[in-house]
Amino acid sequence: MFARNLSTLAFTICFSTFLLLFVQWRTLFFCSTDSTCDAILGLRSGVFTSPSTGDVVVFIYFTLFCLYLLWNCAALVVTLRDAFEMRAFYRDDLNISDVRNHQCRQTGGGSGDCATGLSLICGCLRFVDVVCACAG
Repeated sequence: MFARNLSTLAFTICFSTFLLLFVQWRTLFFCSTDSTCDAILGLRSGVFTSPSTGDVVVFIYFTLFCLYLLWNCAALVVTLRDAFEMRAFYRDDLNISDVRNHQCRQTGGGSGDCATGLSLICGCLRFVDVVCACAG
């Protein structure tokens, strides 16, 4: 889910920056006939050599949201680290394999797949993805 959010955010930043910086909106809005519209290229040049006040605002927008994107990438790394630690806890300390954990989630915790004392853990997994409440 995080990767999808990151890719959506990156696309939104790049696409909106392109639309705000490089499209000649004023000429496109005042285009009235087909003959005058065909002559319009629609893209601006010289954005970086002589930026206007609006261009500076777009650069600030781009910079701030790129920093936000980097913040989300760091949050993804922390979340993945926690997820791998939780997986190691399930696998090593509780001796619950990934397959058995998945079966327990599918069956709801009370069936034969969750026998041998795992029904309490599997029942808790229906409500909480973390075992802390069940481990104590």
